[in-house]
Amino acid sequence: MSFYNIEFLYLLILVPIYIYKYRVDKKTIFLLLSFIFIVISISRPIVISKNSNPNSLDVEFVLALDISKSMFAKDIKPNRFEFAKQKIQNLLTNLDSEKLSLLAFSNQSYMIIPSTNNYEVVKTLTNNINIKNINQNGTNFLSILKATNEVLNHRTKKALVILTDGSDNESFEEEISFAKEKNISVYIYDISTKQGSVIEFNDELIKDDKGNIVISKSNEYIEKFAKSTSGIYQNYSLNKNDFKTILNDIKTNFDNKLNLDDIENKKELFYFTLIFAFLFFMFGRFNFRGLK
Repeated sequence: MSFYNIEFLYLLILVPIYIYKYRVDKKTIFLLLSFIFIVISISRPIVISKNSNPNSLDVEFVLALDISKSMFAKDIKPNRFEFAKQKIQNLLTNLDSEKLSLLAFSNQSYMIIPSTNNYEVVKTLTNNINIKNINQNGTNFLSILKATNEVLNHRTKKALVILTDGSDNESFEEEISFAKEKNISVYIYDISTKQGSVIEFNDELIKDDKGNIVISKSNEYIEKFAKSTSGIYQNYSLNKNDFKTILNDIKTNFDNKLNLDDIENKKELFYFTLIFAFLFFMFGRFNFRGLK
């Protein structure tokens, strides 16, 4: 077993310090055990095993979720952002052993989940993403391209799947140039409509610098962005399997065919340690019969 964030384990030194300095009773022991398992959880324990499935492909890609304010537009129900989260759930059902990293972006990029093929973890964390308290303006595609290049820097060819409603850009030449230089193919899943919609944020309509209400519509130039990088542009639909075209293209073009002995499966265990942390906290916080 190893850890993604092993540096957090240094917090465990606080346990013997506390025991040395303060009186410890049975309830305190339970609370200390809860603390230990919380620390282990945020250190993200993983089990690494070699891939023994001869039919598995060595495919890895970045999945990027637009979290800009325009994703609150309700021309797609319940809104663009919630629709995008549901599409990620649909996408995961079409994966086999492919690894993905989940990033979020607006005017800058954020790592949500590093490379994994533990789709249950991806599902859980995706469901819990909430942008209501995030004040993000703009959609910086160059930022997500640079982040993708860093995440997949060990790959010769890189695949980036973006769920977005576009931006106000009338030119993507800089983004196209960077993608070609770094060998990144961009797959755009466009979650927007031609008629567009107003954007309501914190119970107020978004306005531009001149005080006009902003109407967020499809960006007609974004299709060229995808196709110029040897990627695919796809408009949203209600079909649960509409990601298959993009995924099939990625599986065809981004299988590096490494030796199976070099392919690792990483299974996250933090949810097990969180359960123990919760149980020990309950034992320590409340008086149960037999624990006094």
